[in-house]
Amino acid sequence: MDTNSDILSALGAHPNIVGVKLTCGGIGKVARIRAQYDPREFCALAGQSDWLLPAMTVGGVGSITGVANVFPKTCIALYQLSRDGKLREAMETQLEVAKMEWGLLKGGINGTKWIVADIRGYPSQKSQCRTPYPKYDDPEEQKWIIATVKPLEALESTYSTL
Repeated sequence: MDTNSDILSALGAHPNIVGVKLTCGGIGKVARIRAQYDPREFCALAGQSDWLLPAMTVGGVGSITGVANVFPKTCIALYQLSRDGKLREAMETQLEVAKMEWGLLKGGINGTKWIVADIRGYPSQKSQCRTPYPKYDDPEEQKWIIATVKPLEALESTYSTL
């Protein structure tokens, strides 16, 4: 459901709601939330890491992303570079994350679970989603997602241990 800014404004006023994960990519919504609320009252989080830097530049406070299951150090580095105002370095990292994240978005939940198992060495029998998701077992889809996602391993390896 794509929640508009009026509804987000009303939700932000509720004492038991402290933030929103936006998967719409709506930078304007992030900016409007920040313009109306102090992040300690109500905040916006990017719903994917491929737009974390743009979201943080207008007042977002982070991201809730499946990418962190595969490349946690890169996600943390991108967040810290963004937070610290190191825009050139953050932009370079953001571009690499955006290229890779297309694999997770296009692969869907079952493709994401499959590639996490493949990259992290989990047993293949644990890599499939439960129904109603279909098995991610098409060799061509697997080859494509590996080619799209694995290049970020080189960047991930440059960051120190968390």
